[in-house]
Amino acid sequence: MSKAIPIQAASAFCHALTDAYAEGASIAGHEITRIEVARLDFPILRIQKDFERDQLLETLVEARDAIVLSQHLIIVFPLWHGTMPGIPPDARLPPKFHHERGR
Repeated sequence: MSKAIPIQAASAFCHALTDAYAEGASIAGHEITRIEVARLDFPILRIQKDFERDQLLETLVEARDAIVLSQHLIIVFPLWHGTMPGIPPDARLPPKFHHERGR
């Protein structure tokens, strides 16, 4: 079975969209794991030192592992004025998050 991981931002529309997607995927027999980035406890990367951290924060390990095991990744976030929010999701994830997957 393939896996889908909706990642949602704090928005009523985004939650409804994610719920509908997850329900449809679940009915189709897929395993669903949700990661709500807004609820994860980790600092926003603002300075170079934050990007150079040697170890992935413990609060991100479970999310990273779920993403690595997934076959499908769905990212849901609101758009304001046709662009991304003030702090895009990648700005919140340290490079170690990506590098440990082998990218």
